[in-house]
Amino acid sequence: MGGVDLKQVMLDLISRLDQGEGVDFDTLLSNAAARGHDRDAAESSLDDLSEEGTVHEPRFGWFKITV
Repeated sequence: MGGVDLKQVMLDLISRLDQGEGVDFDTLLSNAAARGHDRDAAESSLDDLSEEGTVHEPRFGWFKITV
């Protein structure tokens, strides 16, 4: 990966794409994939961020950065 922190990539995507409602799962993963990241790895990073409490799901399948 060349030292790219995929969790940081996911946070950047969420902050850029969130219009107030959060960002849906498929949009996040397809944007990560478009940047050359493995879909499974992106999903795993999202899980890690959720477990850490860095992001939350205001409703199922939608992700927001915890403030």
